Amino acid sequence: MSETTGKKPKAGSSNFGSKGWFIILISIVYFYLSTAVTSDGLNVINNYLVGKFSVSMSSLTIFATAGGWLTLVSIPLFTKLANAKGAKSAIISSLVIFIFATYFIYHADSLIVYGIAMTLGCMAVVGFSMVGTGLLGANWFPTKKGLYMGWATFGIPISAASVSIMQQAMINTIGFENISWFFIGIAVLTIIVTFFFVKNNPEEAGAFPDNDQSMTKEKAHQIWERGEELKRTSPWDASKVLHYSETWKIAIGWGVLMMGASGIIAQFVTAAVTWGHDIQYPIMLLTVMFPVGLFFSWFAGYLDDKFGVKNATFFIAGLLCFGAVIAGLFGSNAIALAVGGGCFMGAMSGGNNLTMSVTGSKFGRYDFNNAWAVISVITRIISSTGIILVSLIADKFGYTTSYLAVAVTVIIASFVIKATDVTCVGRSVVNEEE
Repeated sequence: MSETTGKKPKAGSSNFGSKGWFIILISIVYFYLSTAVTSDGLNVINNYLVGKFSVSMSSLTIFATAGGWLTLVSIPLFTKLANAKGAKSAIISSLVIFIFATYFIYHADSLIVYGIAMTLGCMAVVGFSMVGTGLLGANWFPTKKGLYMGWATFGIPISAASVSIMQQAMINTIGFENISWFFIGIAVLTIIVTFFFVKNNPEEAGAFPDNDQSMTKEKAHQIWERGEELKRTSPWDASKVLHYSETWKIAIGWGVLMMGASGIIAQFVTAAVTWGHDIQYPIMLLTVMFPVGLFFSWFAGYLDDKFGVKNATFFIAGLLCFGAVIAGLFGSNAIALAVGGGCFMGAMSGGNNLTMSVTGSKFGRYDFNNAWAVISVITRIISSTGIILVSLIADKFGYTTSYLAVAVTVIIASFVIKATDVTCVGRSVVNEEE
């Protein structure tokens, strides 16, 4: 029996080891691509296509929402592939689909072609973000999933800060259609790196779950072998997950929270313009608020790891609600819009960590994937509805009413979150050791 190689990482510590940090860095890229075109990109894409196709904003935003609804199909398919072949297979296959969708989003010559491409793109991104990173996080960081997600979702504020201003500049230089090659190039490189270097489990890479080097390599290997058996025999099939009351509390509570965040951030530029600001000002805000997004992405993960996922979620909910009220009531004021923008960036960045984390907390490493296959579908359907709801309310009553409506829904979601029991009912490395 070999000796242990180190100490058990402390709560709140980001001591993931070099191989763990590599998984985090590639996950940042996954999250960047997951929002760059089908979420953050909409600020510029839809504003450009409104003129090109002579349609209303809601006529365009409906496709991103439809794509979110149709993840009811794509998430189970990617999950089935991940269960059979590992997270890498789901990540690579979904990136390939994303590449084709991205090309036609920017090269569409009709509303129908754009609609099909955007819908397909939204269906694809869940494969390398929600399904792929969910399984990687559960395997590599079973008890530090919140902190992992806090770092991994850095890709979201990086996207929010860079995509709008970059696309606006590219339209004026290389043209709207050629923007596609930038994202396609990143996706191709990501596929290559994933294929050759990403491992589905830390044990395959000669590393430890959570970088917990207090165990021997033999013990780590035994846990991995036992874990593979547990995954194959999980009692949490889709029917059991759907009939479990806490599933719906998680899906509705955290889903409605992200519905508000995604609905606002995807149309932040459009709302600001209707309040009288030049289009360059909200685009600039999204860029300069980049450090705010990074901080709250990490901070939400830190709060999760240190004080629990529910407390971290209440903080993010408060941040989003405050921003919606300030921007909604005083959006024509440049300072108020900046404060609101910072809150939205922080809530979107931090909030994306938490749905996956609460599912991992509730169902453990070895039952996570089956539970996440169901919960992620429901939350994605709910959260993607935010884009069209904010747009429809704004078309009828204005963005002030839309933003205040978001604040109300966040308050309602907080009561559901408070009522959710996050005690683990699944199986994990910790349970196996005990």
